[in-house]
Amino acid sequence: RIARDAITLIYPEAEDLAERIPAPPALEDNILIFTDAREYQDCEICPSKFMIDPLALENIMVRLYGPNGSGQVSPERVHSLTFAQLKEDILSLSDSQMNSTADVNLLINQANWIVFGMLDVNATDSSASDAIKTFLKLRPAILRDKKIIVMAYDAPYYLDTTEISKLTAYYGVYSKIGASLEASVRSLFQEYKP
Repeated sequence: RIARDAITLIYPEAEDLAERIPAPPALEDNILIFTDAREYQDCEICPSKFMIDPLALENIMVRLYGPNGSGQVSPERVHSLTFAQLKEDILSLSDSQMNSTADVNLLINQANWIVFGMLDVNATDSSASDAIKTFLKLRPAILRDKKIIVMAYDAPYYLDTTEISKLTAYYGVYSKIGASLEASVRSLFQEYKP
């Protein structure tokens, strides 16, 4: 309940959300999830862990809304990539080297929904942390006819107003624990209003 209550709609205004997203993702939709899959260690000799596992949002979606859940999504149509893979794709496309990232580009082109699981933007800690900003700047044509959703699992002030205006919806989640990840997916599927 606390995780659910924490989710905030940052953009657009609440009264505009139903117009922008009249229905949640459906069985025929292709959903592409990009996660800021940074790793950290609890201590010098501890194993590395993901802050947000790159498959976490996909797994929650399929569990809740796939064939063993409500049946709203098809697991074959949900794909997960990392911010690092997105950044590599953007940079290689700008260098005209499409072959190395053809699969990423294909998934982007086929997606009806693109969901970003964002932490912060900190080039010192993660050179890929600005992937969403780069994507919105360098690939504006791809945004047409797609639902672009950002879930801010850290502080939600790393995107400027121009970047935010290119999104379909921007949610502040404020936490990356499991309950918050699940609550964010449930809000995307309109189980409750943020």
